[in-house]
Amino acid sequence: MFLFAVPLLSVHEIELEWKIEDALKEERILMDKRKNLYLIFKESVNNTVKYAACSRMTVSISKKEDMLEMILMDNGIGFDLQRHSDGNGLPNMEQRAKEMDGILIIYSIPGGGTTVTLRFPVSSQSYA
Repeated sequence: MFLFAVPLLSVHEIELEWKIEDALKEERILMDKRKNLYLIFKESVNNTVKYAACSRMTVSISKKEDMLEMILMDNGIGFDLQRHSDGNGLPNMEQRAKEMDGILIIYSIPGGGTTVTLRFPVSSQSYA
C-alpha cells in the first residue's frame, strides 16, 4: 500500500503521513479481506489525487480488539456527499466493505477535506 501511494502522491506534490501500528506488521488477514482493503485504499488514494486538490494526506491503520481500522484523511477541497458523481468508485468501495463485514464511513464537506474510514473484523485466526 505504501509503495503504491508514495510515488503517486509525490508526483502530485501531496505530502503523505503514514501511521501504522507496529503490531499490524505481523497481522494475518484473510486473502479476500486483504484484497478488498487494498482496493478500497487504492480507490481512496486515486480519488484524493484526482479530486481533492490537497497538499497533505494522512493514512492511519490500527487494530482495536478484533477490528482493523483504516483512516485516510486529506486537507483538500472536500465535496458534497449528496451530489457526488455517478461514477462507480464510491459504490464499489461500499460494496467491498460489506463483503468484509465492515463499515465504510465517508465524511466530507466542501472546503473541509475528506475522511474515509473503514472498519472490519479480523481475528488472530484469520490468515492467508
